[in-house]
This record gives sequence, structure tokens and C-alpha cells, in this order.
Amino acid sequence: MIKFAQMESAYGFSAAPDEDAETIAQRLAAHLILTFVYQRVEIVLQEHGYEMIDFPYVERLAEPIYRLRCSQLVMRWQNSIQHSLDAG
Repeated sequence: MIKFAQMESAYGFSAAPDEDAETIAQRLAAHLILTFVYQRVEIVLQEHGYEMIDFPYVERLAEPIYRLRCSQLVMRWQNSIQHSLDAG
């Protein structure tokens, strides 16, 4: 059984113990990546004096308290992938 208490406390992601592993992985990836994209778009808009009016999939985003941590995880993930490609 997979324990998700740490994922929930760190990233605001929860899953039921009886949920299919592939479904959990897909939901987690969407949770992290959509949150990352949302945060990046929000920053760019604010830098240009705009604010976000609407964003699809808002219900799939992490709560605001978790968004920075989710984005940081995605950036580390991207950097590790790039580092692996550069080394390979």
C-alpha cells in the first residue's frame, strides 16, 4: 500500500489507498504540471500589469498554499531530466 500523507502535506495531493496506481500517477502529474503552468502564467501576467481572469482546470490545481512547492518540484524534475539528457 502506498502512503500519501507526505504528498498531501507537502503538495496538497491526496489519493485513496484503493485507487489504481496508474490513475494516481496521472492525477499527480496533472496536479503538479497544471499548478506549475498556472503559477508561471500568473507571474508573467503580473509582470506585465495583468491578472488572470480564467484558467481551465482550476479544480485540478493545488491550493494556493502548496503552489510554490509544486512548482519547485516540477522545476527540479525538469532540471534532472535535462541533466540526464546532457550527461547521456
